Amino acid sequence: MKDKKVLICCFPSDLSGVPQYVRTVSQILVKAGFRVWVLTGSKGAAFSNMGSNVTILEAPNLVNKISIFEVVRFRRAIKSALEVSGAGYLYLNGSMFGLSGRIGNFRNIVRIHTYHGLPFDPGVNVMQRVVMYVVEAILINMAKCKLIVMSRRNLVSIQALKLGNDSQVSLIHNTAQDFGSSQPVLKKIDFDNVTLLNVAGFRVQKNHGLLFETFNQLPCCFKLILVGRDTDSPEIRALARRNLSVAKFDRVVFIGESSDMITFYNEADLFILTSKYEGLPIAGIEALYHDLPVIMTDVSGAEEICNNMAGLISETMEPLSLRKAVLDIVAQLSSGQWKRGAGRSNYDLFFSIGTFEKNILSLFNDR
Repeated sequence: MKDKKVLICCFPSDLSGVPQYVRTVSQILVKAGFRVWVLTGSKGAAFSNMGSNVTILEAPNLVNKISIFEVVRFRRAIKSALEVSGAGYLYLNGSMFGLSGRIGNFRNIVRIHTYHGLPFDPGVNVMQRVVMYVVEAILINMAKCKLIVMSRRNLVSIQALKLGNDSQVSLIHNTAQDFGSSQPVLKKIDFDNVTLLNVAGFRVQKNHGLLFETFNQLPCCFKLILVGRDTDSPEIRALARRNLSVAKFDRVVFIGESSDMITFYNEADLFILTSKYEGLPIAGIEALYHDLPVIMTDVSGAEEICNNMAGLISETMEPLSLRKAVLDIVAQLSSGQWKRGAGRSNYDLFFSIGTFEKNILSLFNDR
């Protein structure tokens, strides 16, 4: 019964969206009658309590680095996991997995994390990343595997890199976590006390420095709530103090990680994301679910999230541009010009769990 066995592989990662994505895909596959194994690294605990039909396989010596040595080690780990699971499908979560090539005769599905341009992270050798993408393009085209991209901009990047052909590539947007029967709270906004919400772990990608610079230029009636890993740490507080006046610092609420996200989405009036780059930000999708107007930088996924007047994309990655977007939305909300309900409509159009489930299963049903 190899056709009903799936091995999902993902890099060891501090990214909260990765376990959430893998958990959602696993639940969909189990519901459809599949047996699932998940190969991960030292963060295996993030995938705990996934049910009896999901088995976690850990490869604790692997690290999240872009190097040919790690790729070779991952390939060995994948081969071992395939032998243990007897899986007929190999679901590779992350673009560097293209370097595993076609392992045996397994039917590979590769979820590509391709950004609009290459992210210039500290510690990332840009030339090495370019070389890796070139090698990956060659191997993926040889493998004839299925490719998943998360946004229209990702799709354009894939086509430019010539990764696969049109029949290989599927555009499948992320979905948000299951909030059950929760409905958006369409509260009346107090324009003398406007609450901005940012949901993003404290790391370079999420660009909290730009967020604080923007917040410092907003009127004193604004409050900022920070939710996400390490957003209550001494380091982020120190960054905030360097970028904010004393009065503005006192208007920031440092929450950290929370399992009660509904409370914060319901408390907020606007959602803001200042990332340097994204695949497709799940927090932005969650904001749409709760019908919050979204202000975000021009990263991958911004077009879909801000579609149909659900939000505004900053023209530049500068505080003044983000400030203008925030104040424009507030002015339109105040005058009644902003269309309430646009966010939830956008969620239903692009990101609903039902649409995601149908698209994921189509990867398996057409074989």
